[in-house]
Amino acid sequence: MRTGGRLRRRAALIGSVWALTCVSVHPASADVTDYLGRTVTEVRFELEGADVRDAALASLLQVRVGQPLDLAAVRETLGHLFTLGRYEDIQVRASLEGGGVAVVFDLVPLHRVQALEFQGPLVLDPPLLRAAITDRLGPTPAVGRAGDAAVILEDLHRDHGYRQATVSARSRIDHRPDRTTLIFDVMPGAPTRVGTVTVEGERVAPAAVLQALNLGRNDVFRQLDLDQALARYRGELQDRGYYEARANYLPRFSADELTVDLTIVVDTGPLVRLRFEGDPLPEDERAALAPIARERSADEDLLEDAKRRIENRLQALGYRDALAEYRRDQFGDVLTIVFTITRGPLHRLERLEIVGSSMAPELQALVRLREGEPFVESILAVDVAGMLELYLRRGFAGVAIDTMVSSTEGVDARSRLVTATISVTEGERTVIGRVTFEGNSGIDETTLRSVAGLAAGQPFYEPETNLAADALVIEYADRGYQNATVQRTIAYSEDRGTVDVAFRISEGVQVIVDQILIAGNTRTSSEIVARELTFRSGDPLGQSAIVESQRRLGALGLFRRIQITPVRHPGEEGRQDVLVTIEEAPATTIGGGGGPEGGRRLRRSADGSGVAEERIEFGARGFFEIGRRNLWGKNRSINLFGRVSLRPRGESVAEPGAGEDSDRERFNEYRVLLTYREPRIFGTIADGQLSGVLEQGIRSSFNFTRRVTSFEVGRRLTPGSSVSGRYSLEQTQLFDERPDLEDRLTIDRLFPEVRLSAVSSTFIRDTRFDPLEPVQGMFATVDTTLAARAIGSEVGFVKTLLKGFLYRQLPRSDRLVLAGGATLGLAHGFPRGVNTDAGLQIVEDLPASERFYAGGDTTVRGFALDRLGTEETIDDSGFPTGGHALVVLNAELRARVWRDIGAVGFLDVGNVFALVSDVDPSRLRGSVGFGIRYRSPIGPIRVDLGFKLSRFDFPTGQVLDDGMPETRLEPLTALHVSLGQAF
Repeated sequence: MRTGGRLRRRAALIGSVWALTCVSVHPASADVTDYLGRTVTEVRFELEGADVRDAALASLLQVRVGQPLDLAAVRETLGHLFTLGRYEDIQVRASLEGGGVAVVFDLVPLHRVQALEFQGPLVLDPPLLRAAITDRLGPTPAVGRAGDAAVILEDLHRDHGYRQATVSARSRIDHRPDRTTLIFDVMPGAPTRVGTVTVEGERVAPAAVLQALNLGRNDVFRQLDLDQALARYRGELQDRGYYEARANYLPRFSADELTVDLTIVVDTGPLVRLRFEGDPLPEDERAALAPIARERSADEDLLEDAKRRIENRLQALGYRDALAEYRRDQFGDVLTIVFTITRGPLHRLERLEIVGSSMAPELQALVRLREGEPFVESILAVDVAGMLELYLRRGFAGVAIDTMVSSTEGVDARSRLVTATISVTEGERTVIGRVTFEGNSGIDETTLRSVAGLAAGQPFYEPETNLAADALVIEYADRGYQNATVQRTIAYSEDRGTVDVAFRISEGVQVIVDQILIAGNTRTSSEIVARELTFRSGDPLGQSAIVESQRRLGALGLFRRIQITPVRHPGEEGRQDVLVTIEEAPATTIGGGGGPEGGRRLRRSADGSGVAEERIEFGARGFFEIGRRNLWGKNRSINLFGRVSLRPRGESVAEPGAGEDSDRERFNEYRVLLTYREPRIFGTIADGQLSGVLEQGIRSSFNFTRRVTSFEVGRRLTPGSSVSGRYSLEQTQLFDERPDLEDRLTIDRLFPEVRLSAVSSTFIRDTRFDPLEPVQGMFATVDTTLAARAIGSEVGFVKTLLKGFLYRQLPRSDRLVLAGGATLGLAHGFPRGVNTDAGLQIVEDLPASERFYAGGDTTVRGFALDRLGTEETIDDSGFPTGGHALVVLNAELRARVWRDIGAVGFLDVGNVFALVSDVDPSRLRGSVGFGIRYRSPIGPIRVDLGFKLSRFDFPTGQVLDDGMPETRLEPLTALHVSLGQAF
């Protein structure tokens, strides 16, 4: 028979999770001393009566089989378990068994709120009710906030006209999974309706006001709607120039609040006009310098700001004494803001001298003002500040720099000549003498010197010593010394030529990680979370390790929220648990979008000659994507992506052999991509990805279908760089080939359907802040592919593609971005003999689907898709055949014009060459152009118009009277409409 007792502990996770409120023992037939000190024979977890076998929980046990039962170990285990935040209560049972003691931790789960339900005669949509709660209390409000949630819903109903609404809350506990559902019983009551409406105010028509507010008698009184309508009405008045317009309302509710009488008070204020007098101010700058219309206001603060802007702008042009005074002139209902501009004489720099300096050439290099140019005092002040900073960094702590500016009359009374003298008093130069450290024992002095970065003989610059002290504190914090302090003292020599720097260090106690506790994960395994942590149990608890761990967990893309919190042991300074709390993101993601695309494409001419003819074509493109991440809790993911393009009737892609003139209207381009991703494949640091692609597409010279299966292994080297290797098996079939049979390359005639087995390697460097619309950073990639018959390919080749793009936001502007790019492609085919009816033929080219092409919206935009090439890569009918070498250079200036509208100017240069040996920079062709960008919710919509810098003659298929073939000059322009930036 088993005799037993119970150790019961109830704790609230408020303040310290180690608060042990009650520990008691109730033996059935044995004293407590019969349990304590006895050997533990078994330790188990139970959850609502069922045994729990969880390695993560077992790792938190301090009560161990084979060791004596110790009350301190029980308390410590309870503390670890409560820190997880998963359990409402934990009871510990102990029972004698075979001369030892069996210990059971009975876990009472904390049923978190994971669902919200609304019951009753609902008048508001449940998504609106749910959003009101989650916006204020978060996606999973605590049960204790149910009353607050009910008040939020009552306020929401009041705002929508149901002022008598009552909401009560209750909870329902569900099991498997353990969760709580909050149920809200909603009784909206009768709505409040509008009674009488009175409009007060001068210069307003009551009927027009009521029409603008869409407000009438017996309407439901929705306060939010009325507030928004009044805001729109005020905006309309301000758009008409009544910048001081006001519109409000006064409600008077009946005793039962079922009726409300409204008084709408409108004060239009005066009609505001802006006028400039005195000296001229550039027309195109007036709106920005005095933004009264843009801000729709004429208050004193705005006018003072405008005054300063105008004066600063004129002073920046060299009008040193410029003044901009303003006044208010009101006549009747019109208020005129009048700015009187007095530019004063134009000051030009005649001479600038630097005296008293031993570093005059270096100081002169810092001066941006030039003789003969307008003199701007603010620029000189910035230059002098730079000189002072240079002296301080060189060790001249007592340096003084004075500026004297004098002016004389210029060629007339409207101009002045300025002489500026910069006078330097250098003082003594101070260098660092000794650098000493006191109080360090946990970190050796050699490491501290390296971290501080100070050495004897260096110029003494006091801010650098402060930075050194901060660096030492950070180093100590990274090694677990969370309370370390560093005091810096300096001591000058008598002649102030040297200074000794001493760092007095108080290290404190080094904190070591005890247990790592992971909470909040329901789908994600704790192993996945622990794998991304850069610290382990027994390591020093460093701040950088916590930050890096948080970054790595965020990079997984699995979690909505991540928090890493150290938890102190009571009475133990040297050891702390680390609680990793996560909130998982939805496992399923769905996305989609669409937009227009268009541009010039090559088609056979309609006159039957078969030559290439450029046509402007437009179509619609859409995409859909659905993904499931964190499969089986192991951060695996699967993703399905589909993209289709719909073209107008008469431009569809026919089935093989159906001819190009099919008039069926259908989706004639598509791409379906299925990917499965396995992080840390085979237990390595690399990620694996298995992909399948099915696509059909249009090129200028052919249409194609392709089926690809590939397996890729890659790893991230740094946050901005990665490398990968890939094997792919691909089957590509060409059809509807535009060039005549005799003009097609041998490989295209012999292999209209080709199987390619290839291995590839890719290196990517990406430091862009925003891949969709980058303004800073760079993107570079190197991709090399080898296809060989030895691994199952029908033809062999080696191919390398290098791309590099650079993005820079121009200084002193948040609206201008300069983007540049370069693309270089090189390929070589391996010879293969093919027996045909005509005998043995040698194939050395790449298949058409693998050759390089240029021209279009992402390469050289003055040309239609694939239209760019040398004579060797374009056949007699004008269709491109592609080549083994590609060179493309791009430059683009992007400007944000207004809100989501932008404009670009671009220069593109490039060409396609038949062989690598044919590459010749003198044969590159270029285009210039401009475009418009609209930043839509689905991405940038782009319209570009490119102009060729030189044009070729192409045959028309007709013969002239003299027997020579007729030619036509290729079009000057090419229009492109698409989604996303060009690069």
